[in-house]
Amino acid sequence: MVDWKEVEVKIMDCQIPVELQIDEYDVTLICTREKNSLYTVIFINGKINFEWCTEDCDIRKRFMCPQKKCLISQKELSGIRNKRNRQEFKDRATYTYYTPYWSSFNRLKKHLMENNKIIEMKKNEEEEL
Repeated sequence: MVDWKEVEVKIMDCQIPVELQIDEYDVTLICTREKNSLYTVIFINGKINFEWCTEDCDIRKRFMCPQKKCLISQKELSGIRNKRNRQEFKDRATYTYYTPYWSSFNRLKKHLMENNKIIEMKKNEEEEL
């Protein structure tokens, strides 16, 4: 089992990649900073293949970050008086896309735990010495 506190501390250090064995995949988590935000980037078997984000596949379901976007602004939605019609319109105008970037460590952890069976931390040779 994984010590999630240790993983979070290493990731937030922004210098130490964290290597996990998740089911049959080698997963590397790396922290990156963009402007004032921290993101965790997820590499599967040492790479990011953006086809995983666009095609419905096992890797997308297990590891990629789902994000929802509505094509209609809140201002336009608020113009619809009937709540039921507003919700139906919003549901039809919303789509989900996937990225290999996670802005929340807790969301990443929850997603990995829900969509995978075995999660183990890989040991570095330096840690074994």
